[in-house]
Amino acid sequence: MRVVADNTWARVEGATPAELDWLDGYLTVEPPGAEYSEAYEAGVWDGTVHLFSRKQSRFLAGLSRMVAGRAREAGVAFDFVDSRPSVPGGDRNAAAARAAVFVWLRDYQHAAVQEAIRRGRGILSMPTGSGKTQCFSAIGSAVRCRWLVLVDTKDLMHQAAERYYHLTGEAAGLAGDGEWSPRRYTVATLQTLHKNMGDPRVARLLEETEGVIGDEVQVLSADEFSKVAMACTNAWWRLGFSATPFERSDEADYRAIGILGPLIHDVPPRPLIEAGWLCEPEVFCVRHRHEKMTGSFPVVYEAGVTLNEARNALVRQVAVDRELASRPAMVFFSKLAHGRALDRDLSKYVRTVFVEGASSTRARDGARHQLRIGLRDVLVTSKVFNKGIDIPEVESAVNAAAGASRIDALQKVGRIMRVCEGKPRTVRFFDVYDQGNRWLEAHARARVEAWRSRDYRVRIIEPTDLATIGKIT
Repeated sequence: MRVVADNTWARVEGATPAELDWLDGYLTVEPPGAEYSEAYEAGVWDGTVHLFSRKQSRFLAGLSRMVAGRAREAGVAFDFVDSRPSVPGGDRNAAAARAAVFVWLRDYQHAAVQEAIRRGRGILSMPTGSGKTQCFSAIGSAVRCRWLVLVDTKDLMHQAAERYYHLTGEAAGLAGDGEWSPRRYTVATLQTLHKNMGDPRVARLLEETEGVIGDEVQVLSADEFSKVAMACTNAWWRLGFSATPFERSDEADYRAIGILGPLIHDVPPRPLIEAGWLCEPEVFCVRHRHEKMTGSFPVVYEAGVTLNEARNALVRQVAVDRELASRPAMVFFSKLAHGRALDRDLSKYVRTVFVEGASSTRARDGARHQLRIGLRDVLVTSKVFNKGIDIPEVESAVNAAAGASRIDALQKVGRIMRVCEGKPRTVRFFDVYDQGNRWLEAHARARVEAWRSRDYRVRIIEPTDLATIGKIT
């Protein structure tokens, strides 16, 4: 079997029927929970996703290394041909040398940047607060080709562009939030490019892109990211940064690898905590026992979370107590009605500021500023502030939203782990550990497992134990 790979696709040539069967079988995945989908229950889907197209005899090029390794193990003859053109941006050794002198990179960031330049394709795992933006700014400055950085929100777009200019002195282009000013190094919202794929300006930008970087690739829409990144057919460089790679456990993980390449570098949080680059999170999961609830999950969520007075009172008890949740603090919600109710309740006791998905960039920036300078005590926010947004001054957080997502759970804790002058090196995160309902309890266990997988200190406590938790000094 001969596999010829370019920047985007790996095409299979000369394979026997048996080899095609093996390849199709290896590149077929079963997404968790597929058996509960309407398509599966209706008998129109077998619950699997095929990453190899037998009709076109190809698969995503980033999967090539995985396929080659498994083929050797299986005894399948495999001849790989890299048909990509020469590396844009000049000699990689010269680029590595340029990056090596960037004094604004920490030692572990230097290592990540050097590995990215050496490999050219792949995903780098780095925890929240470790400085992913600094890393891809260094790569973009050291490798002198046309870069496109894809982010999930307009806040991240502006933040990444400003950071690039501050670090390198070179202005970054923008594509999103009403801005269109592409440059050699352009930061774009994925949604803007995807929505305007038929626009000649977007087509030109994607065609001219020689290097693509996905920021927080685990939260980018798999369909949107795939369409945009695969349209960058001339992008030899393909890199992704993530605080929580491969936490989805579905076909989206394989598609990310197919587009960008495999995991090539891993920076675990524990060494950064011990070195003082990140704060140590203490996670307190406070038990809340539910009465019996019936109905579908949306009905249970509304009764058990959104409208549950006792549960919301527990959130209030923690959020308004300065000795438990030191200032400034964040309170996370999921449903807008829940967030507004929490804000109304908390504002009777503390100075709150409220941000949700429809809040303008100006409103979001204003909320961060008020929190930083002490005009507000608590930021009540939806998942728009889950990821990537810098508010290093935040010292504590409360998750009122429940939820089963490991990614969301890790991202929320990450919001309080950034180091800031005068900030305690130990910070607190509070979660409501729901019990008594099969869905809410399973989701609470999933969050605990996510935090423990990162070696964070997690304690499951009773509400009465809150009185024994002293103020962090």
